[in-house]
Amino acid sequence: MVSLVSLNLSWNLLQGQIPTSLSQIKDLKYLSLAGNKMNGSIPSSLGGLQSLEVLDLSSNMLSGEIPNNLLNLSNLTALLLNDNKLSGQIPSRLADVTMLSVFNVSSNNLSGLLPLSNYLMKCSSVLDNPYLRPCHVFSLTVPTPDPISATGASPTSQSQRRGNNGLNSIEIASIASASAIVSVLLALIVLFIYTRKWSPKSKIMGSTKKEVTIFTDIGVPITFENVVRATGSFNASNCIGNGGFGATYKAEISPGTLVAVKKLALGRFQGVQQFHAEIKALGR
Repeated sequence: MVSLVSLNLSWNLLQGQIPTSLSQIKDLKYLSLAGNKMNGSIPSSLGGLQSLEVLDLSSNMLSGEIPNNLLNLSNLTALLLNDNKLSGQIPSRLADVTMLSVFNVSSNNLSGLLPLSNYLMKCSSVLDNPYLRPCHVFSLTVPTPDPISATGASPTSQSQRRGNNGLNSIEIASIASASAIVSVLLALIVLFIYTRKWSPKSKIMGSTKKEVTIFTDIGVPITFENVVRATGSFNASNCIGNGGFGATYKAEISPGTLVAVKKLALGRFQGVQQFHAEIKALGR
């Protein structure tokens, strides 16, 4: 148990406080207790899990403040604490975290100011905190000067800049842009109709063999049939973990070549951030 690397207990009916004994699993890289009924505070002892990369405690009933020592986790890439009852301020040291790429504390009772110096602090990650300083989305606009006061031109000279049809250069450019957009849309519609019309024939003429696209050359060709055979048709005996988006299986594609296969479960909507966190953990 001490050498455990991934622990996923998400979306069950677990109750009570988070065990402090979890800090003894020193090799733990992925910890998810999301979607349960855990209460109490977040144990500060979790700050001792120096190998931890993903910590997902979202959608529980946790209270208290965010422990400062969680920001001591140098390998942490995802911290999800949204949909709880956390209070206090967001630690200002969040601005010093370099590895963290996913951060969400929305739907809590946090208060105070936002550490605006951190690039992670997007409005969507702190929404629904009634006591937190409002997060505003600012847009930079350039005021348009008055044509008469800025150039000193008279109304007569302005009217002379218009064409014989009464349109100035800006209006002509706008009409040209709109015409181009309409042309592109018409081309896309024609392409869509053509694709729908000819796709059945192309499927019949094409090869029926299902290929798998991979982004790293492992020296062995991989096809869908090879993956099904190597996992025993996704047999439970080859399952090495379950996440919010489906199970992970081990597959020996060829003698001595082992890969991990993620079988996505369609219809689950756990959130984009959790999906990114699971894929990052799987890639390591």
